[in-house]
Amino acid sequence: MTPLRFKTAFDAQPAIARKLFDFVPIQDAWPVNKIISEMMRAGIPRVDVKTAEGCMNKLKDAHLVKEPERGIFQRIVPRDREAPKLEICPPTPHAGATPGTGATPILGNSQDASATAPTVVLGDLAMTLRHMASLLNKIADTLDQSALEFEDRIEAVEKAAVALPRVERVPERVLAP
Repeated sequence: MTPLRFKTAFDAQPAIARKLFDFVPIQDAWPVNKIISEMMRAGIPRVDVKTAEGCMNKLKDAHLVKEPERGIFQRIVPRDREAPKLEICPPTPHAGATPGTGATPILGNSQDASATAPTVVLGDLAMTLRHMASLLNKIADTLDQSALEFEDRIEAVEKAAVALPRVERVPERVLAP
């Protein structure tokens, strides 16, 4: 569980459950009555056993504590997950790029990535996306032009078909060998 998810789940709990959580051990697993007695020893007013059990079950449902054995609870410690790092490969020419134009780097695994600042990576990605967007705009313009040419051809064929005389019946002598 990540610290952010842990904090969100913890903040959603009632006040009494949060107080109980503070006394749930991390290393050991304790029954509810021992947790209540530790609360009383710390000067917090006595909590009803049924209320404490209900709160512990809510904490368990929120994955804030675990129950290794029935009625015995232990705290779960949130752990940070290491975020995946974006790394930059050496520049390679992209499809459609002409040699010598300086192709932009793409993401991948490289040893030089630790020396690259995140803003440089984001800037390179933005530049790559702009380049791809300009290529897509050129392709869209070409498609539009082709569609207009096809539409003109279709209209010309339809006009020519209207101008032809209609043959309603083919004479039999034309069909005979």
